[in-house]
Amino acid sequence: MLAKDMYNELLKFVESGELEAEDVPKITTIQNWISTYARTFKEQATENMVK
Repeated sequence: MLAKDMYNELLKFVESGELEAEDVPKITTIQNWISTYARTFKEQATENMVK
C-alpha cells in the first residue's frame, strides 16, 4: 500500500467520525513510517539468514 492510499483510507475514518482530521498524519509522515518499517524488516530478515 502506498502512503497516499493509506492517507485516503484514514480520511474515510474521518468521514465516518471514527477519527478526527487533526489525528491523520501527513502523507510524508506515513511514507517515513513505511520506509522505516521496510528497512527494519529487511535488516531483521538479513540477520535471520546469516544465523
